[in-house]
Amino acid sequence: RSVFASCAVAVAAHKLNAPVRLSLTRDVDMGSTGGRHAFLIKYKAAALPLSATGGTPKLAALDVKLYSNGGACLDLSGPVLDRAILHVDNCYKWPS
Repeated sequence: RSVFASCAVAVAAHKLNAPVRLSLTRDVDMGSTGGRHAFLIKYKAAALPLSATGGTPKLAALDVKLYSNGGACLDLSGPVLDRAILHVDNCYKWPS
C-alpha cells in the first residue's frame, strides 16, 4: 500500500546517492494507504448474577467471532487479525 512513497524515496535516493527519509502526516498516510481493515464482530457475553458474587459484577463467559475483510491482497491482514484476536478481551479479566 505504500509503493508510491517507496518508489519516490528510492528514486530520490538514487539521484542524490544518499539516504532519503519521507515522513507523511497521519492524514496523508491514512488517505493514501487505505485506512483500517474492515471487521464484522459477533459476540455473546455473560455475567454472573450479582447475588452470586456478593454484589460485585463479574464476567463469566465471552464467545466472539471475528470476520476480517482482507480485500484482494493478503498484505498485513493476517497480523491485523492476530492482533484483534489477542486484544479482543480488552482490559477485562476473564476466568481461565
